[in-house]
Amino acid sequence: MTTLWILRHAKATPEDRGEARDHDRPLLPLGLEQAAALGSLVASGGAPLAGLERPQLVVCSSALRTRQTFDAFEATAQLGAALEVSSALYEADVDQMLHLLGGYPEVPSVLVVGHQPTVGWLREDLLAASERAERTTTVCSLAVLSSPAASVAELAAGTCHLEAFVEKLVR
Repeated sequence: MTTLWILRHAKATPEDRGEARDHDRPLLPLGLEQAAALGSLVASGGAPLAGLERPQLVVCSSALRTRQTFDAFEATAQLGAALEVSSALYEADVDQMLHLLGGYPEVPSVLVVGHQPTVGWLREDLLAASERAERTTTVCSLAVLSSPAASVAELAAGTCHLEAFVEKLVR
C-alpha cells in the first residue's frame, strides 16, 4: 500500500507585487498561518486524517513559497520525514512529477509540496475514474491518496483512492 500526500503551497505574495521573481515570491503572514494550522491538524491525527500513513519523504519544489509552506507546516506537524528540495518540481507537469516520484522505488509514503495547476491535475489523474471531481485546489489544500502499488514509483493514472481532502483551514 502506498500513500501520496499532495500539498499546494499556502497564500503567497501576488506576482505583481514587489520585485521578486515568481520563484522567489514569499508567503504572506496569512500563508504562514494557513500552513501552521494544517500542520496542527496533521499532528492531532484527527479526522479526516486519522489512521493514514504519515509521509516518510517530502519532495518540495525549490520555490520560496513552497519551502516556507513546508517549514511552517512541519513546525506544527512534526512529521520528521526526510526532505528533498527539487528544482525540477517547480515547473513540472504531471508526467514529470510521476517521473520524479519514480526515483523513489523503496518509499511507500511521500508528501509532495508543489504548485497549481499541476498538483490538482496530478491528484485527479491518479484517482480512479469514479472518484474524479471538479475540486478546486485552493491554496494550502491537502489531498491524501492511497494506492495498492508497492511504492510511489509504481503509481499510475486511475489507480488511487482519495483518503482525505482538506482545504485551507484559515481564510
